[in-house]
Amino acid sequence: MQEPPPNDNISACLTRRAIIVGAGLGVIWWFVETIVHTYIFRDGSFRHCFLAMDANELWMRSLISVMIAAIYCYVACERIYKNKARKIIEGQRSRLLCGILPICAHCKRIRGSDNRWHKIEQFISEHTGVEFTHGICPDCIEKVL
Repeated sequence: MQEPPPNDNISACLTRRAIIVGAGLGVIWWFVETIVHTYIFRDGSFRHCFLAMDANELWMRSLISVMIAAIYCYVACERIYKNKARKIIEGQRSRLLCGILPICAHCKRIRGSDNRWHKIEQFISEHTGVEFTHGICPDCIEKVL
């Protein structure tokens, strides 16, 4: 079975896992904040500090929880895009000709890794995917005519 092509939209990187983990981190922060208010600041009972609070406290905790979830989703998106970019760069490097190419001084054929001599067009096409078309430059046309 063939996999569907990857979707490059921003919504594609907001995977279900990233949203769940981000929401989980927000809830953990809310729980830790409740413990701090209950046992360190002595603001009341655990249940009161966890759920029943004034509007300002509820607003701030909700805002920070959403920000934690959003930041985690952003970090997950960055990881996905960096991995995609790394794969693209590695794919391009594999198609890059580098080093020393042994070429015949007379016929301009290139010796491949199999010690056989290949036409320059064939060798470059096989190793880089470049396609060639032929024509005659103005200097050579004057020599031929």
